[in-house]
Amino acid sequence: EVVYFLMTGLQLATGLPAARLCGKTIWMKFSGSNTIRPLTASGLGRLELRFLNWWARVVMVLNPAMAEEAKSAGLPAERLEWMPNPVDTARFAPLAPAERAALRERLGLRDDAECIVFVGRMAPEKELPVLVRAFARVAAARPAAALVLIGDGPERAGLEAQVGELGLAAR
Repeated sequence: EVVYFLMTGLQLATGLPAARLCGKTIWMKFSGSNTIRPLTASGLGRLELRFLNWWARVVMVLNPAMAEEAKSAGLPAERLEWMPNPVDTARFAPLAPAERAALRERLGLRDDAECIVFVGRMAPEKELPVLVRAFARVAAARPAAALVLIGDGPERAGLEAQVGELGLAAR
């Protein structure tokens, strides 16, 4: 009874009218920041926004900034809903002290190291080069600080190169 869309593109532009013609309720979730505003720059994107404006019962966003982005693109505020990406809190619970110490040892992190941790897809919209540059400034002031990047994606090789260029590989 409900058609749920997650990504923009040709599949959304063609799927929205098809769902509407079939009389289905339409829900859309924008799955990342800075994914709504770029739609206003292309004909296909503007068409998708128009269809969503006309037919979507709910448009889900991840954070308040995305809600503002959606409203500025013409999507009605009363149909915007907040839906964060889920996290399994049982699986990602804090470690017991002994496990934490063993992990730090395995990663070569000092017991007193202040760690900045990123876990996610290494993609342009995450702006991880900014994080690495900021960490370079932190590292200069805090000798025990460490940056831990966990994930993979199209930005990984560039980040590894940037870390090497900034002399942060050991950190």
